Amino acid sequence: MNNFRFWYGEFATVSWLLIVALLVAWWWDAWLLAGWLFAVIILVRWWLALWTAQSWLTSGGRSWHYWVAGPFSYFLLATMRLLEKERRQSQKLLSRARYFKYAAKALPEGVIALDKSFQVAWFNQAAVDLLGLSRSDRKRSILSVIRTPEVLALFRNTGYQMAELTSPVNPNRTLSVELRPFMLGHELLIVRDITAFKTIDRIRRDFVANASHELRTPLTVMHGYVETMLDTPGSHQQQWLKPLQQMHQQTERMRKIIEDMLTLSRLEADDDRMEKEAIDIVDMLLQIQEEAEQFSGEAGHHISLSLETDVGLWGYENYLRSAFTNLVTNAIRYTPEGGEVRIRWWLDEIGVHFSVCDTGIGIAPEHIPRITERFYRVDSARSRATGGTGLGLAITRHVLDKHDAKLTVESQLGKGSCFSCHFSAGAVAPIE
Repeated sequence: MNNFRFWYGEFATVSWLLIVALLVAWWWDAWLLAGWLFAVIILVRWWLALWTAQSWLTSGGRSWHYWVAGPFSYFLLATMRLLEKERRQSQKLLSRARYFKYAAKALPEGVIALDKSFQVAWFNQAAVDLLGLSRSDRKRSILSVIRTPEVLALFRNTGYQMAELTSPVNPNRTLSVELRPFMLGHELLIVRDITAFKTIDRIRRDFVANASHELRTPLTVMHGYVETMLDTPGSHQQQWLKPLQQMHQQTERMRKIIEDMLTLSRLEADDDRMEKEAIDIVDMLLQIQEEAEQFSGEAGHHISLSLETDVGLWGYENYLRSAFTNLVTNAIRYTPEGGEVRIRWWLDEIGVHFSVCDTGIGIAPEHIPRITERFYRVDSARSRATGGTGLGLAITRHVLDKHDAKLTVESQLGKGSCFSCHFSAGAVAPIE
């Protein structure tokens, strides 16, 4: 509609100029002069329109006299509206950008935006407080800004990765650094202060370790006296036999729990003074199979061992024996009498693997993500009845973490479960 009005107005203007020129020619009988007059008026009008258009565009569309641009007035008006729309959108986007920028600055976590070359593009105030960054660090590689082995290892890996390091600003602070991709080829380095969490975790570990040590001695004394009373004929009346047996069972269970808690405390302590050694896994699994058969006893489980490689592992023998034994004994506990337990040790191009599969009761899918938590039991009554402490899989997970290994679980209710430990190729140790 606006386009029609424009051309209609332009046609009317030219028509009126032509009529005026014809009237002048008829009145003075000067047709040549009228023709030149008409041509000059048209040229002046177009020149004025071009000058006005140039002036309007130079002013960024802010000039008020766009309407005298003649044949270009419609285009200038449409351009003005388009520029105004783009200006409003730009202001809106700029306002949003400022909003998110100020929001990012207010975050308690440090945020560092990196370009495709890992150069620092932007960072917030928390990154300054935690890492001591300054304006001069912009456009510099993050690897030259934060020169720590943890950050270097972070950028060598792929996917979402996390690392911990000591704050260069305050050595008493512990920081968690996470690398996350955003946009195309860009990265976000997120820094969190986890000092409080580390302190709480250390207090918890110290409390568990100290409490376990303090409880072990009186519990051992109590357990020993009860055991002596049970083994000594005639030293007690018949009516005390059942209570003593129950006391013996419960003190034995508590002793196992305390031993497992102490094992967890040692694992969490992460003692770097211990050195890894080459472990003969084949010999270890043969011993575990023999112990498993004794543990099964009258239940008559069929325990098979498949040794498809003779390679060993670099690691800590006592911890690995504890982890593998936990998986095997769990399989026996949760497999009905006469069931099958299959132990396997094999090697492939990825690394070396250990698995324990059974034909037991299985685990519901909703329980699998939590079974490595401390004291988490799928069936509490059955676990206590079979002598489980609820810490076996937690110990196994910590042992595998200490060996940079991974635990996977596959299970179906009523059909059985399969627990597998996956070690990298770098953990393989040749055994002569």
